[in-house]
Amino acid sequence: MREKPLLSICIPTYNRGYLLDKTLQLLCPLAKRFSIPIYISDNGSTDDTQLVIQKYSADYNVIGFKQEQNLGPDKNFEFLLIHAEGRYRWLLGDSAIINEDELSQLLAKLADNDYSFVVTGTLTRTELLPLEKVYTDQNTLLEELGWHMTYLNALIYNEKVVSKCNYQRYYNSNFLQTGIIFEYIAQSKDWTLYFFNRLKGDAFSIEKKGHWESDVIPIFCKKWYLFIMSLPLSYNYKSKNTCIRAHVAKTKLFGFRNCLHFKRRKGISFSIIFHYYNFIRSTTNNSDIAFMLFACCFPEFISKLLKVIRSFMKYSTKK
Repeated sequence: MREKPLLSICIPTYNRGYLLDKTLQLLCPLAKRFSIPIYISDNGSTDDTQLVIQKYSADYNVIGFKQEQNLGPDKNFEFLLIHAEGRYRWLLGDSAIINEDELSQLLAKLADNDYSFVVTGTLTRTELLPLEKVYTDQNTLLEELGWHMTYLNALIYNEKVVSKCNYQRYYNSNFLQTGIIFEYIAQSKDWTLYFFNRLKGDAFSIEKKGHWESDVIPIFCKKWYLFIMSLPLSYNYKSKNTCIRAHVAKTKLFGFRNCLHFKRRKGISFSIIFHYYNFIRSTTNNSDIAFMLFACCFPEFISKLLKVIRSFMKYSTKK
């Protein structure tokens, strides 16, 4: 009888073959060394994604699924978690970068324990958080780590929970990967979540426009607020409100530079701010709102000039 792998990696992807290729080039040798199968669900791509999957399937344990039509991200996440094999299933983005030594430490922890969920750290988000912590109180978890658990690359699920998660409840929420964890925890009397911040993942720069950038305010203000407030009543209001405000504050999503970028992507404008103002006020602080408004007034030619200068400086540094 074939032994079940300790960990499997689950990569959802859509029309980012160029990025998936870069990721698998680094990830596959690590996966081979540690006997980690890689499951990839191509969500109806029309680019060369299938060719990339075939390229790595020849030499590595890469299992590809081709969806005939785009399921949407939520159902694609669900498909992967259910169809993968492994005691633990890591839902990993198609631009992820993982350190070999940190991965080895993670596997040692997984082998010796039976956590319901594991959350890893990232280079840009969790530097100030503890290196390790085990959570057994749901409100403490929501307050301290809920904001970070929106990040796809950080989430690992025990095989025992994936068949019991309530996926449908979080369809079209933009936060299914997070919602199924908090929903399961609220309904379960016996759960543990292990935060392993010794592994701080990274990601390649996305060379194409992110699909969410033009909807940044509807997603991370309105939908984020409604999502957290819709969590089961066993999560108290204080913890929910703390989590809601922590996301923007800790990720610095609406810093001035980001606001200029979102403006170029049509994600920030006076009309959008006015339309979503109540949700913006409930999820951000005054400085974030000021940056949004200032970005709307900022001359486009100066913004483009600054972008050119930054690109030139990066190029000069590399040389």
